[in-house]
Amino acid sequence: MSALFKFSSNLYRFGNQIVRAYAAKKPPALTEAQIQFQKHTAELGFRERTSIRGTLYEFKDVETSIEYMKSEAFHKAYGDKKIWEWYIRNFKGRYPKSYTRKQCIGGGRYITGNPCPICRDPYLVVNYKNLELLKNFVSPDTGSLYPTSRTNVCRKQQENLEIAYAKACDHGLIDHPVPHRHYDYSVYYPEMRESNSEEKPSVLLGVILGANRKSINNIYDQLTEEDIILK
Repeated sequence: MSALFKFSSNLYRFGNQIVRAYAAKKPPALTEAQIQFQKHTAELGFRERTSIRGTLYEFKDVETSIEYMKSEAFHKAYGDKKIWEWYIRNFKGRYPKSYTRKQCIGGGRYITGNPCPICRDPYLVVNYKNLELLKNFVSPDTGSLYPTSRTNVCRKQQENLEIAYAKACDHGLIDHPVPHRHYDYSVYYPEMRESNSEEKPSVLLGVILGANRKSINNIYDQLTEEDIILK
């Protein structure tokens, strides 16, 4: 028992010596370039950031955004593709969710490290006057806005796009397809209801009476009530 106690005490003493030796070991000396870089960052108060989260969002006006859409800087940044085609969405898990995040900006700051295609560029302002921006999110086949599952914009910006697109259509700034609708005017005009009630004899009766298929339309107009009554 005494031998076991002596062994454990020696092991404890040896461990303390290792800890003290490691603590007394000095860190490696920095190079001259590292020392200058530390001084430079301390003077400027600069801290390297790898995420946009927490930074301020610069709000721009509509006129500046319209000029930006026509500038060389915009074409250099996005090229010939649409704004949302360059965006890569981050999501947790194996499959992306069917809906995007609620918003990317809160309290005048970015609340996410990967904002949507519109929020990431402060010069993209959604407004019914900014037609070049709206055309990036309108399908040329259907004439309606692309869903968020394709553009990956946040739900807040999607709501702004829907309002701006509807307002632009109301002002006649964007051509959009109008669905063709059929109305039953007999509901509003009783005289049309009475005229529609006087139906002509069916084509089947003309066929029964020996009408030729080629001239069936003429016989259809010449039929009378006496011809319809079968004896």
